[in-house]
Amino acid sequence: MTHLLLVGAWPELAAQLVGLPARVTLLQLDDMPGGSDLTPYARCAHRFAAAPWSDRERILEVAEGIQSVDPVDVVAGYGEFALAAVQAIARRLGIRSVPDPATGGGQDKAGQRVLLAQGGCRPVRNRICPDPAAARQFGTQYGYPIIVKPVAGNGSLGVFAVAGPEDVERGWRWAADAGLGRVLAEELLTGREYSVELRSVDAAHDVMMVTEKLNSGPPHFVETGHIMPARLAAAELRAVSTEAVRALRAIGHTDGPTHVELILTSDGPAVVEVNRRLGGDRLWELLQLSTGRNVLRQTLLDAVGEPDGDHPAGGTGAACIRFLHGDAAMFAAGLPEPPTAEMVVPPGVVRFRWEPTTYHRRLGYVLSRGATAEEAEAAAAVVCASFPQVAPAGTVAH
Repeated sequence: MTHLLLVGAWPELAAQLVGLPARVTLLQLDDMPGGSDLTPYARCAHRFAAAPWSDRERILEVAEGIQSVDPVDVVAGYGEFALAAVQAIARRLGIRSVPDPATGGGQDKAGQRVLLAQGGCRPVRNRICPDPAAARQFGTQYGYPIIVKPVAGNGSLGVFAVAGPEDVERGWRWAADAGLGRVLAEELLTGREYSVELRSVDAAHDVMMVTEKLNSGPPHFVETGHIMPARLAAAELRAVSTEAVRALRAIGHTDGPTHVELILTSDGPAVVEVNRRLGGDRLWELLQLSTGRNVLRQTLLDAVGEPDGDHPAGGTGAACIRFLHGDAAMFAAGLPEPPTAEMVVPPGVVRFRWEPTTYHRRLGYVLSRGATAEEAEAAAAVVCASFPQVAPAGTVAH
């Protein structure tokens, strides 16, 4: 029976371990951003271990200790902040990883740009900028507006649209202060934004869904919601899907779920970035609501080499998630208290969850479903209307 080392899971993923045809060691990464206490789920696994997310050597020591008593066949992680640990463990133990290969694509957006261009994706002009002067030179050479962002990270952290030379200093500082590596300048892609959720097994890439993304616009383009399926014409859907698959081949990705972000420009789709993990913002749940497909269970079965059985071949409806945001005053004394006023909750709303966080000053989310994207979006909008319409804060303290 395959021994899977699952790194940095979250409760809903850990719950899928029940009845999995494999031996599973659940490795919790303490102090990981956005991490969860998984000790209540230890009973779902054969073994439970923990190590500090910030101590790479300790993580490797724990992994080697597990390997010494029960050899591991594959190490997997499906969240952004678990990927570096998964890659390090795979290299140290010399085992297969998910995502695989461990050295492919990575989280470095500048390195991805090189691979994407070499692989035939639409080229996007870009440059590493060690200081504001370099970013200003890039803008002068290629024209404004431009985007500056860190080479690592996700969720619009450190992203800033620089409208002109007068904004370069502020934009570069914003990106640098995110603390996520070097600052990358890129041409600003304009158009509607989408993501493609894919499943890859042995370099066969299956497009599970194209998602319509909602964001706050410039300067930070913070995601405010998602809708499945995306409202695209058939030709646009094919073009976006084809470019996403081309991107995976370009970076050498062979195994594991991916979340590829693109913008449909006037001259076709252009890749924003490839994330070698499940999409965040509960996209896995939107997939299940809109198609009936349990992507969490499916990814675990893929990792241990087991067939996933039958899953729906076509959509069964639509789903939407919208995020609520607060202003600085609401967070001045700490995390805001939940609302006391009664809200209108129309049919189609699956869940309203109040869970305030300083991440973009999110207050919580509304999850909805409907027969069409319009129905799902409208149901979520009714709940959102009960709250002040506050724009996301961009990168704020974590």
